[in-house]
Amino acid sequence: MVVATMFFSMPTRLHGKFNLMKKTLFILFLALAMSLQASANQLSKKVTRLPQGLEADLGKCGEQLTAEIENRKSLNTWVEQGPAEIDGRNFRTPTSDFGRWLELNISAVGLVTLLDVNNTKKEVIAFTPDCKKRSDARLGMDFSFTHYDSGATWFDDKKLEKLVSSGRTGLIYVWSPEMVYSAQYYKYFRDTAKKMGIKFTAVIDPRSKAQDIDRAVQRFGIPPENLKLNSVEIYMRNATVHYPTSVVYAHGKMSPTVIVGVMQKKDIEAQIKNRVAETF
Repeated sequence: MVVATMFFSMPTRLHGKFNLMKKTLFILFLALAMSLQASANQLSKKVTRLPQGLEADLGKCGEQLTAEIENRKSLNTWVEQGPAEIDGRNFRTPTSDFGRWLELNISAVGLVTLLDVNNTKKEVIAFTPDCKKRSDARLGMDFSFTHYDSGATWFDDKKLEKLVSSGRTGLIYVWSPEMVYSAQYYKYFRDTAKKMGIKFTAVIDPRSKAQDIDRAVQRFGIPPENLKLNSVEIYMRNATVHYPTSVVYAHGKMSPTVIVGVMQKKDIEAQIKNRVAETF
């Protein structure tokens, strides 16, 4: 109450400066969002099959590794990821099994590993110096286990596949209460989807804490649905690198590129239309 009284009792010239500061910050944030979208497009560079010249990096077991990739139903729509946490190169591709992805890692010293991952199982494949395959099975990418939350409902690949295969067009909005703009712009994306007549589904960063979600819900009037991300298909498209990230599906397919950051409603609509066009 004291803060509000102080604000409304400000001299007119201070009101003007305060509003100007808010507008300036908003413009700077939009510029950052556009930069992040451009960076996402650059860092996730689509390649058909394995990039030319990469065979040399696969070492003497490249033939066996290539055969292994084909046997695992690779769609060979490899995407090279951005700079890795460690030196080397990293590529991802979906497979013909919904919710199952392959990831190829080539370290700076030439060690090559192939990951085959879904919600229930992750398999790490490597080859010995004489090209004998070694395989190590581990727990799959299951955030409901690694980030347990008894009060959450989990949005996994079974639920995602049901949406995508429905034939409808939809938008999946991935947000985090710790990224304030992703909570603040929830309604922008929801209202735009409603205007376009497409289905809107909001899922939350699986690492989010219940108290942070509750605060965001109360502050921004977001529906109190604790639906958390547990989808390999969405995660492997880098949807948790920045919040919000939006994924579009249409014609029984998911768009290969995501929408990063916040923007005005007319720009959201244009981005959605662009992603729908990618599914033809």
